[in-house]
Amino acid sequence: MRIELSPSQEKKFCYVDGYENYMTLAADCPQNGEGLVYKNQVLLNDICVFENGDGYKKLLTRFDGAATSVEPAFFKVEFLGGRNVVCSLFENALYFDCLDFDKSAAALVLLPSIDLAKKLDKGQAFAASFPVEISKPLASELLQLTKIFGKKAAQARVVSFEKPGEIYISLEHSPSASTKAAARFLKEKAFARHCKEIQETLEKSSFNAALVGAKDGGLYDRALEWTKFSALQFLNKNRTRALWAGLPWFRDYWGRDIFLSVPGALLFSGNAQSAKTLYENFTAFQDTNPRSVTYGRLPNIYRGSGDAIYNTADATLWFVREAWETARFLGDKKFLEKMWPAVQLALECDRTLRTDSAGFLLHGDADTWMDARIFGEKSFCPRGNRANDIQALWFTALLCGARMASLLGKEEERALWENTAAKLKNSFLGKFYDGQKMADCVLRDEAADFRVRPNQLALVTVPKITGQNFIPKEVEEKITRAAVSELLFPHGLCSLSQNDKYFHPCHQTWEWHHEDAAYHNGAVWTWTSSLAAEALCAVGEQDFAWRLCKNVAAQTFDGPCAGTLASNLWAYPDTDGRLRYSGAYSSLRSDAEFLRAAWQGFLGMEVDLFENKIYFCPRVPSEWKAGSAEISFGPKNAARLSISWSQESQGEREFKISARGLEGFKGLEAVFDFADGQKRVQLLEAAASCAGKIYKDARGLDFAKPRSLDPDWKKPECLLQKNYLAEIALRQEFNPGHPSSLTAIRN
Repeated sequence: MRIELSPSQEKKFCYVDGYENYMTLAADCPQNGEGLVYKNQVLLNDICVFENGDGYKKLLTRFDGAATSVEPAFFKVEFLGGRNVVCSLFENALYFDCLDFDKSAAALVLLPSIDLAKKLDKGQAFAASFPVEISKPLASELLQLTKIFGKKAAQARVVSFEKPGEIYISLEHSPSASTKAAARFLKEKAFARHCKEIQETLEKSSFNAALVGAKDGGLYDRALEWTKFSALQFLNKNRTRALWAGLPWFRDYWGRDIFLSVPGALLFSGNAQSAKTLYENFTAFQDTNPRSVTYGRLPNIYRGSGDAIYNTADATLWFVREAWETARFLGDKKFLEKMWPAVQLALECDRTLRTDSAGFLLHGDADTWMDARIFGEKSFCPRGNRANDIQALWFTALLCGARMASLLGKEEERALWENTAAKLKNSFLGKFYDGQKMADCVLRDEAADFRVRPNQLALVTVPKITGQNFIPKEVEEKITRAAVSELLFPHGLCSLSQNDKYFHPCHQTWEWHHEDAAYHNGAVWTWTSSLAAEALCAVGEQDFAWRLCKNVAAQTFDGPCAGTLASNLWAYPDTDGRLRYSGAYSSLRSDAEFLRAAWQGFLGMEVDLFENKIYFCPRVPSEWKAGSAEISFGPKNAARLSISWSQESQGEREFKISARGLEGFKGLEAVFDFADGQKRVQLLEAAASCAGKIYKDARGLDFAKPRSLDPDWKKPECLLQKNYLAEIALRQEFNPGHPSSLTAIRN
C-alpha cells in the first residue's frame, strides 16, 4: 500500500491522529500544504534538512527532487543526497526516524508554531533515542529557509542528532504532560505499536477482485484498501468515538455523513464494534426537548456540549437505518435495547408531528442532503416539502424500527410503523410518478417538481435493507436507466441534469458566484457514484457499474489528495479533458461509499445474525476473474467469513464460502440469490460451494457526454450573469409561482 509522489505532482497527502490533530502536506510546494493542525491552529508547517557541505549548510526541501512515499502508518521523504526521514502522526504525537543522520552529516529542520518552538527550546515535549541539540538557525540558514517558506520559517528549529535516531514530539498542551508522554512513547516503542495496530485494523477485511492480467495493476483493489484506511482515519478516539466528515473543513460530527458512512467506514471494514460504540454515544445528542421544533431529531452537526444543529430531516432516518444494520451485523440484542429509546422517540416524533394524512414525511426546503443556503436562509435548491429520497428513507426507517420493535416485543410500535410504511408506499407513486418520470420532490402546493437529480436512485437502493421494494421493480429499472443516462458522466453523477436551465457546471469560481450555487445544481458528488453503481447492479447493469467504479478508483490516486476521494468535482472537465476537483479534498462519505459499493453492490451482501443468515445477491462484473473477500463480523468482530468466486463459465460462477469463530451462531446460513433461483449453504470452517447464474440485463447504457465538449456549446446563463442563481434563490424564484417550505413541522 505505498503511493510514490514526486515534486512534479500537484498532490497532497494527509494523516489524522484521532485526537483532533491532522497533517496535510503537498508534494509540489509549501503553499499547498496546511501542515500539522490542531483545531484551527497550525502547530508545524513543514520539515526539511540541512546537509553539511564544505564549510556551509545546504538546505534540502521536499520540493527539490525529493521522493516521498506515502503509506498508511507513515510517510517517508528521501531527500537529495540520500537523507531519509520517516514521519508519523498518531496518538497526539509526532514521530521522526532520521536515518543516515549525525552531527557531521545532516540535521532535521522543523518549522513549528511559536508555542511548540518555545517547548522545544526548553527541552520539553520531546524525547529522543540519542542526545539531540535543538537550536535556532543561523542568519544565513534562516535566509535560505525564508526564501522557500516565507513567514512559515519564522520559528524554525534545527534538530541535530549525535547519532542517527528517533524522536517523539508530544502534542499535549501541558508542557509537563507532553514531556512525560514523549518519554513514555520512546520507552514503549510506540511507533512500532502504531504500525502493528494499523496493519491489524486493515486486515479485518479484504476485497480482491483479482483482475487477472489487468493493465492497471489491480488499481481497484488498491483503491479499496486506501479508501478503507482513509475512512477509518476519521474515527475519533475521544469520548464520542464519532467520525469526522472530511478535510479540511468538516472536522465536526455531521450526523448525516456519519450514519450514511457507517456501513463502508466501519461495518465492511470489519470494525462493527466501533460502530456500536459510536451509536451508543451519539444518542446522547438527540433533541429531547418537547417544546423544540426539532424534537426527536439527531443532530445534523454536533460540535460539543450545547453546540448542536438539528436542521435536517434525513440524519435521523439514516440513524435508525444504520442502527438496525449495525445490530444485525453484530447479532446484538442488548445493543438494540440501548438504541430503542432514541429510535422510538425519533420515529414517533416524525410520525405524529411531521407527517401528513397520506403518510408523507414533511420537511423544509433545505432539510435534505441538498442543503445549501445563501446567507444561511434561502435554499439554493428548494426541495420542500416532500423530497423523494426523504420518503424512501422514511419508509425504510419505519420498517427497520418495526423489525426492532418485533425483536424487543414492542407490538404496538411494530403495528403502528408497519401501517404507516404501508400507507406511505400506497401513496407514493400517485404523487411522484407520471408513468414515465419520477418527481424529485412534491412542493407544498402539491405540484410535482420533475427536475432530474440523482435522489431518485435512493428509491432503489435505500429500502433494500428491509427486504421490501418501495416502488415496483419495473419502475426501479425505468428510473435507474433514465437517471444515469441523463446524469452520469464518466467521472461521476451530476447533482442536476445539464438539460435544466439552472444547471451550474462550475463549482468554485468565487469571483463569479458563490460556490454553493453549483453545490447541488450541477457539481458531481463522488459519494453518489456508489449510489449509481448499486442501483445499476440492482437492475443487472453491473458491467456498466464496473466501468464507473474503475473511473472512481482512479480518482483515489489522481485526485487532489493521495489515497482518498474528494467530495466534489466540477460537472464539466476542462477543455483538455482534465478533471477539476473541488470541495473537501478528503471526504468520509466518498471513501466509505466507494468501499460499501464493492460489498453491497457487486456482492449484494447483507448480514442478519438475528435471522442467522448472510445474504448474497451477486452482481459480479463480467470482467472480474477469480477473486475473493474476507470480513470480520459478529460480537466483538470474533467471526470471520471468507468468500471466493470463480471465473465465469457458461454464464455461471461458483462461490466458495467458509466461516470461523461462529460460537453462538450454529446453523448460520449463506443464502445466494442467483438468476436461476435461490441456493443455501451451511456456514462451517470447511469451505462449502454453490454455483449459479449471475443476473444481467445490459442494454447498451453509456455515459452522458458533457455538453461543453461539443464544438458549438453555448455557455448557460449562470456563466454569463454574475451571481445568477444567488439572485434567484434570494427572490425564492427557483420554483416560481409555488410557495416555499421553510418549516419541518406539519401545518
